[in-house]
Amino acid sequence: QTGCTSRADADRQQRDLLRELRAGRIPDLLSRLRQRHSNTLSQLLAQYRAAGFPDDLGQPRDPHSLHGRACSRRVDLLCRWAGSLSVESLTDAHQDQYHHWRITNIQRRTGSGNRAVELELGLLRSALDWAIRRSLIARNPITRSYTYHPTGAVRHARDFMPESGDELHRLAGHILGQMPACTCYAWEMLLCALTGLRHSEARQLRAFPQRIGIHYEHAYKDSRYLTVSRAKHGRNPQV
Repeated sequence: QTGCTSRADADRQQRDLLRELRAGRIPDLLSRLRQRHSNTLSQLLAQYRAAGFPDDLGQPRDPHSLHGRACSRRVDLLCRWAGSLSVESLTDAHQDQYHHWRITNIQRRTGSGNRAVELELGLLRSALDWAIRRSLIARNPITRSYTYHPTGAVRHARDFMPESGDELHRLAGHILGQMPACTCYAWEMLLCALTGLRHSEARQLRAFPQRIGIHYEHAYKDSRYLTVSRAKHGRNPQV
């Protein structure tokens, strides 16, 4: 509840507060205690990251998982926008301000970027809810959630999938024959079709191979099995 992101900083702040209390400097003590309520939004997000982006049960997430890495990227963007903005001055209108800043300043690979903004603002609201549970703030200054990506504009992957195995193999053959720089993607596409993995899950498998139940160093491959964490969890969060 001190607003610190490490145990050493918290211990140092505790010693300073006790010293001021014993010296009778009560006003100084009160001002130091109020400081935790005037933290900037960037500081609060840094604490949320240090806590491991806790889920609804308060448990930290795996930083190497797809969700953990996505949360880290979203925090980086939110901190770039927030600057020295204090949590107390945050309002619902800041969501529109962030949306405008995000679309204007951050380069997008595909799409409008509106859905990405919704996910990033959702993480911001989760961080504020977490701060309330940790007594870092008294209330959530964001009371409404805005929609920037209309449901009717969502384009599903099933609308672009190959219609048959023959078409899938023709696509893979085209990549292998005409696009040598994308050879790995062609094999990834065939692997996903064979196993039912999402492409994001196959990329995670390539980046963080794991033996069943045991985490090994980067690029370790077991002779029989590889564990893949599902991107959307579900009934079987790992396969």
